[in-house]
Amino acid sequence: MDKQIKVIAALAGIALIVTVVLYALFENYSVFQSADKNIKLGGSVAFFFVLFTTEYSFIRNLYSDNLAPIRKALCGKWICVAEVKERQTGQLSTYRGTAEIQQGDIGKITVLGEIEGRSGNWAADEVVLTSSKLVYFFEVPLLELNGVTNLRFTYDKKSPLNEMKGYWILAGREGRGAITFTRTS
Repeated sequence: MDKQIKVIAALAGIALIVTVVLYALFENYSVFQSADKNIKLGGSVAFFFVLFTTEYSFIRNLYSDNLAPIRKALCGKWICVAEVKERQTGQLSTYRGTAEIQQGDIGKITVLGEIEGRSGNWAADEVVLTSSKLVYFFEVPLLELNGVTNLRFTYDKKSPLNEMKGYWILAGREGRGAITFTRTS
């Protein structure tokens, strides 16, 4: 709350300084007066409130984080089941693994995982989160593979987020297919 008061005071100060400078520069033009209707309006005061309101609205939207509850809901351990259709044979294979989604200090999400029966862990290089999608670019260093996974989910504040479904693809390879993440903790 103390930080909010400081931000509001700084915004009011900036708006007041701009208003005073403009009033000093355009003093003769900052008042509307109509003698026959007995109306006198001061433009400087109105300008101050318009500028302050605009600043406040901008700053409030800048610091709001609509994705914070979703990031928190995604954190935990997941079981991953990926299907791969071999291009040459047409055979469908299923791979199981685990993943862990964590949130860092500034809200950054990390995704780490392991494929059962395969050598090498994988880690997300970059994670993109929207209100209904988690996209991450991953690397499996031992196998020298890079890829992207696109998962869709439905977030509801009242119920836990237990499943995500989507697809994955390996860059420069023939690997691609459907993937499902199911929460374990």
